Amino acid sequence: MTVMTKIVPSATAARPQRQSPSVRRSRPLVDVDVEVALDAVLDDPRALFRLKLLRSTRRLLAERGLDVSMDDIAEAAGVNRRTLFRHVQSRDALVAETLTSAMDWYDTQIERVVPVDRPLLGWITDLATQLMEIHRAAGRGLWQLAATPDDDLAPELVVVNRRRRADRKASVAVSADSIWQRGGGTGPCPVVIVDAVAVCFSSFMTRSMVEDFGRPVGPLAESVGTMLATLVEVLVAAQVAAKKGDRGGAPAPRSRQAPTRSTRGSAPVR
Repeated sequence: MTVMTKIVPSATAARPQRQSPSVRRSRPLVDVDVEVALDAVLDDPRALFRLKLLRSTRRLLAERGLDVSMDDIAEAAGVNRRTLFRHVQSRDALVAETLTSAMDWYDTQIERVVPVDRPLLGWITDLATQLMEIHRAAGRGLWQLAATPDDDLAPELVVVNRRRRADRKASVAVSADSIWQRGGGTGPCPVVIVDAVAVCFSSFMTRSMVEDFGRPVGPLAESVGTMLATLVEVLVAAQVAAKKGDRGGAPAPRSRQAPTRSTRGSAPVR
């Protein structure tokens, strides 16, 4: 898998602001983040080697998962173990850095414009399609990270997994609120919608439905769009009926309201 490696001057470098899926624009999948001066990388042998190393490790993690060895990485990068250890502290540190880079790449992919005048069903379907394709492209490593309890991870990977978890919670909250508001809902987004978005936009769901059930992404995304759009329609109709005091209709479904979350914007759903 060819993916984009993000090189930052330090671990504390600021991460780019994220925007709502409805206003963000995609950019091509390239080997070096467009924010990095390519010439500067090519002129720096150490930076160029590190770029090559991260790319090689990313491919291995996507194909084989978290159990890659330093021998595997050295072979993929075309160097020996001795050279490898001159550039990295440990296998876990390299895997953690590579997964962080993969999540940065993941973030940049949630940028395709979904037209604001798109009907709700089509808008959700397009968003689901994009997310599912990204889940598949991200490969086995990120999926295994999400599936592994922190207690079973090395300390370096625990830090990465906590970031992944926080990003996912923020992303689900923002995506659910966008769907609720675009569907005509008012006030806080019901928890049932937050939960439905968390399930439908999960990499676990994508992996299970595509691999276990053999469902193509396109029809699967349409099913997700139909389920979420129908759920929103039912809840919005109940909300409107309740406001009108329509006692003759069906009672409004009981649903807790999602707690107010402070988010930095939309993040990828993992």
